[in-house]
Amino acid sequence: MSSVIIAGNTSGSVTLSAPDVAGTTTLTLPSTSGNVLTSASSVATSQLPAGSVIGFGQTYLTTQKVTTSSTYVTTGLEITYTKKVSSSYVLVLATPTLQAYRTSAGNAQLSARIYDSTNSREIYDFKMVWRSYDSGNANLVSGPCTLQAVDTNSGTGSRTYRVDFKMIDASDIRINLDNNGDTASSITVWEIAQ
Repeated sequence: MSSVIIAGNTSGSVTLSAPDVAGTTTLTLPSTSGNVLTSASSVATSQLPAGSVIGFGQTYLTTQKVTTSSTYVTTGLEITYTKKVSSSYVLVLATPTLQAYRTSAGNAQLSARIYDSTNSREIYDFKMVWRSYDSGNANLVSGPCTLQAVDTNSGTGSRTYRVDFKMIDASDIRINLDNNGDTASSITVWEIAQ
């Protein structure tokens, strides 16, 4: 490997080192010290500016789950993501297709949340309640909904986020309308630099 030392007009110098095999390239030198990045270079994730996306993950659920539980149970919609930077946040966006059904007159209600099952904690940023008002006959509320949360816990490593739901007032509640793949629910995560 050969090097060239270029002296500045008044002081200092710049050392250029070429690899053993080099093509014909042109480098424009900056006015400050530092590394020169090329398209083959990468920036350490810890050096990304705030708001940059560090990582991404998404998964879908097309099978149906039916429950009559009045305490939170998993819907089966979950994603495992490995956080890369301790100080970053993880934005979790879930779009489950939920249904609350009541076979008689009365309200049909359910509640859903995003849960960090790795750390056994509810992410409190958002919890939703669906409600269908009494029409005098059987009642049904059904369709996609949006749940979102920001996990601000520090640290790195694998984390599993899931959507839980519970029946408040219904005959049963469901995720997805059937097992034929006619409806799908999704959960997406973005790791965001702070």
